[in-house]
This record gives sequence, structure tokens and C-alpha cells, in this order.
Amino acid sequence: MGAVDAAAAPSPRQVSRAERFSPARDALSPADDGPENHSCGNEDLRQQAFALRRVLQPYRRLQLRVPDRMRRSMAEHRTIADAIARGDASAADTAARDHVLVQVKKFSNLVRTWRQLSAS
Repeated sequence: MGAVDAAAAPSPRQVSRAERFSPARDALSPADDGPENHSCGNEDLRQQAFALRRVLQPYRRLQLRVPDRMRRSMAEHRTIADAIARGDASAADTAARDHVLVQVKKFSNLVRTWRQLSAS
């Protein structure tokens, strides 16, 4: 199985099951975000991404419990993988940025809510 094929896994059935069972959901979210990080060709960047992901893991588990997020996340990963398979670097870049920005926005909202609650 090639890197692009692996990025498209898990199957819709696995995602559906994972949305119901959080341990399975966590198992479907690998520690290094899959083959796209391994195939980036930049070991320093890969290590930084892995370190950042490790720090953010508790939040990532929380955000993956949002209804329908696992399915949407897998669709975003498939879009990235499809662009890579087509050799469309611009589309892959845009899709990867959009995928990350979804969580940046959600995390920013969460932090803002925590601050508001703390100030109350």
C-alpha cells in the first residue's frame, strides 16, 4: 500500500464505528498524522509536526468527539491524498491548510470560551 492509499484509510464503516466508540476513534487518529508527514521529505518539519501533535493530543481527542467531525476529517484527508496523487501541489497545499485551519478556529473559540468563563 502506497502513502497516498494509506492516507485514504480508514473506511467509511470504520469511521462510523469510531464515531460511536471513543477508544476506536483515538486508534484511528495515529500519533504522527499518517504518511503525509513521513513523505514530506523534511525530517525537521516532520519532527516538529510530531512534537506539536503530541502537545495538542488531549485537545485533538476532544475535537474528534464533535458530531460528524471524524467523517469530515477523513474526507479532508482524502482530498489532500487525491491532490497528492494527481500531482497537484497547489490543491494539496490548500486542502492541508484548510484541514488544519478548521481546528485552529475551533481551538481559538475554545480558548476564548475558557477565558470568558474564568473572568466570570
